[in-house]
Amino acid sequence: MYHLRECRAPRSTPFLIRHEAISVPDYNITQAEMGRICSGCHKELPKAKFSSKQWTVNDNNQRRCKNCTANNIQSVPLPETQKEAICPPTAQTVLSQPIVRRAPIDYIDEDYAREKLASFPDDVACWICLEEKDLSSTSRPLLRDCCCRGEYSGWAHYKCLEQYVTDKMDSIFENVKAGGSMEPGEFDDHWTKCPCCHQNYQNDLQLATSAGYMHYIEEKDMSPDNRIKAFLRMESHMSLLHGLKSADHLNESYVEEGRQLANKILRSFLPKIQKSTLIPKQRKLELEADLHRSGLSYYAKKNGEYEASIAAQKRAQELFEILGSGAIPLVYEQDYEAKIAEVQDEIDRIKEKMGAKEEKVEGEEKEVQKVKLEKCRRLYELSMRDTGEYSEAAISKGVNYAKLLYLFSAVKSERLATKLFENSKRIFGADHWVTENAEMVHEMTTHRSLSVFDRNYGMVKFDVLGWDMQEDCYILHPPEYDEDDPAQDLYKEMKGKSVYTPRCHCILSGVVPVIVFGLPPPLHHLNNKVGETKAFEMSETGLVNSYLIQFEDEDLEDCGVPPECVLILYELPPENATIKFDFLGTQGNAVDKAPASTQFPNKLNLD
Repeated sequence: MYHLRECRAPRSTPFLIRHEAISVPDYNITQAEMGRICSGCHKELPKAKFSSKQWTVNDNNQRRCKNCTANNIQSVPLPETQKEAICPPTAQTVLSQPIVRRAPIDYIDEDYAREKLASFPDDVACWICLEEKDLSSTSRPLLRDCCCRGEYSGWAHYKCLEQYVTDKMDSIFENVKAGGSMEPGEFDDHWTKCPCCHQNYQNDLQLATSAGYMHYIEEKDMSPDNRIKAFLRMESHMSLLHGLKSADHLNESYVEEGRQLANKILRSFLPKIQKSTLIPKQRKLELEADLHRSGLSYYAKKNGEYEASIAAQKRAQELFEILGSGAIPLVYEQDYEAKIAEVQDEIDRIKEKMGAKEEKVEGEEKEVQKVKLEKCRRLYELSMRDTGEYSEAAISKGVNYAKLLYLFSAVKSERLATKLFENSKRIFGADHWVTENAEMVHEMTTHRSLSVFDRNYGMVKFDVLGWDMQEDCYILHPPEYDEDDPAQDLYKEMKGKSVYTPRCHCILSGVVPVIVFGLPPPLHHLNNKVGETKAFEMSETGLVNSYLIQFEDEDLEDCGVPPECVLILYELPPENATIKFDFLGTQGNAVDKAPASTQFPNKLNLD
């Protein structure tokens, strides 16, 4: 918690002089990076998109990019509105005009909102004004895009939300002006988080509420001390920048709007904030780092300008390192280790994307993946430490870790993905973007497949539905297939049918979780152990001779196991559980038992 009052650091602090000297990096404010307008396609493009001759042309109605020149696209005079847009206004002019040229409510897709609302009961009502839903085109629809559950909770009109937060903000602001205190980001939280479930809004509702925050600050009279307003303008515009990023998949125009906003924040708002003695140095550096990391780098990468994107990330990394080094006094407690690691991870990802077309040296790929896995694990652990195991950030990073972990241990990956998916669905709901990502990784890790040799089609892949213990057959189903799949005719013939195939004729050609049973001494200690197939060896007769099993218990070494002693686990048993498995069923229970064959009338037997 900090107070909005004078925060002057001692003159002896060496960092302050150094920081002011490098506060605005040149690579972000040069005309080359800001871009110029092509008179052919009327797009604002960076210097790299023009020839050196065309770049120096001062007439906006004559300058053409490389693409337009190569395709003989002639110059067309720019519209008057676009001429005005590219004339760089003074900093004072920029600050006196709202960046967003539309009302916050205009960001809401009302048709989609009505479609979503139609499936809920008629007596669903706004929790603020209590008005029930109205699906007519002349009314404003009820909105809910947070983590509220049930049929009735969390619904509200945007205007009701806006008025609710405005009243709350007015009260808080008056308290701050009277000498009270505020938490970092407190105003932003009131606008962009649901007061019912305390989770962030998503998609166009997040964008609308962040735009509402910015408009509130623009219109708020904060005299006589406008230094508070300068800070809140910076913070509210950063909130809108995050809103545009989160919703750019909904509307392509949001990408350009966000890019322009990021550059305007850099040129106009950031310099004023850095000169202010009202804002703690810690908060200034955090805002600048966030701008470079989440704004400038993001939109440079979107435009394919990877070098500029990396430069912005490195600037953010430098700022976080300064904050974490103790070079300046911290007004509030914050650990920057995770932020530094996240920025480095993003730099590595961008570099990898830049070199995606480079030929990879054989044998190095696995080592590279190991390094990535360790980084993902560390980011996940740091996020859990700083934000809690059930936070949005921690679950999201855990999903990334589980996805990469699948390459090394399918069983551990499945356990982690299952836990993350269940937690995210319980906390954030099934429609949240974190839950959707977790579900995709969960489906990947729980998918079971094998191959069967067919005389006409060779090795044919099938999805595994289960195991029939009585017949010792895997119950298979044709997978989704492409039109150019060699086995498509076979799959079409089997459509809607369950395929029973003897276990001994199936080939576990991929990574599949299994249980080992029936091994005689000296390998009997491996019985009832859970593992996964990593490779297989074929005999001269065309049947599998053995599988190489990697066990979940890391104290057990990988071992070759005969196919008759290996059974697919359709569902993993609890971790560290004592498993007692008897194939004949006289003792214990089958770990994975499918319904009896009589329940599958459309049954095919592949021998």
